[in-house]
Amino acid sequence: ESEFVNPVREIAGMEVYPEKGYMIDKKPAKVKVEKYNQYFWCGCGYGRSCQPFCDMSCKQPWLKKIIKGGPVRYIAPETKEVWFCNCKQTENRPFCDGTHRSEEVQQGNFDHPKQLWEPKGN
Repeated sequence: ESEFVNPVREIAGMEVYPEKGYMIDKKPAKVKVEKYNQYFWCGCGYGRSCQPFCDMSCKQPWLKKIIKGGPVRYIAPETKEVWFCNCKQTENRPFCDGTHRSEEVQQGNFDHPKQLWEPKGN
């Protein structure tokens, strides 16, 4: 069993977003969490301002049809350093489970932000 466990897994809506989000990075983010503080991990991958945490981009009504996944609530049971998943493909949300080492993630292209629409020519 992983040393990183989400104590609010059952009440955090873990089954609400079964689809994996857009891959942001090929490596996890190491964050020092504070005991009893609440964190919202970005599960969709479209958040641009505070990865690995959610900026509620997924809650925009005009993006609902294209966004997969959503925020995952986490309350830290103790103060410690935690590895949050940035490839968004983890099975142990919101924590890194090593999935970023897979060939699919390692061959992903992260050079630019994901386009939410197709640019139109003149």
